[in-house]
Amino acid sequence: MSDYSGVDALMDLPVVTPRRLLTGRGYDSDRIRENLLSRGILPVILPRSNRKEDIPCDFRCYRDRNHIE
Repeated sequence: MSDYSGVDALMDLPVVTPRRLLTGRGYDSDRIRENLLSRGILPVILPRSNRKEDIPCDFRCYRDRNHIE
């Protein structure tokens, strides 16, 4: 199973809800973004280069992603 298809199961884990979720471009989809926002989680996801609309990304926050990996 790819990480992408396991996002819903990850978000359903009974843990404290994070304020932000920092992920790579592989998780850039409208469905994932909407799911996170509906849970009160701010998605910090680099937009894919083929996106037609410009989606803002908090690059200052995103730069901390390497500490997590």
